Amino acid sequence: MAWHPNYGTRLVDWSWSGLGESGSDITSLLIDLHKSHHDISPYQNIINLDYCLMLMGFWLNHATWPHHGNDTTRFQQFLSALSAYEIYING
Repeated sequence: MAWHPNYGTRLVDWSWSGLGESGSDITSLLIDLHKSHHDISPYQNIINLDYCLMLMGFWLNHATWPHHGNDTTRFQQFLSALSAYEIYING
């Protein structure tokens, strides 16, 4: 969250709050593309496998949080973790 005296409080995307590992943005994008069944094999060499592994843990952890009657977000987090795993084992 960020606070501004004229505009109040705003949510900030966690991935933009600081510098990430090298290749983290492209790795996240390629995981999303793979999850949507796009061929990412031409870009396999630029994937940060350590970051891919970290995202798997992050998403699997969050996928177990309570969903309060709407499990769509948790399901997508699980699918993202699965996509990251598929990329990781082929890397």
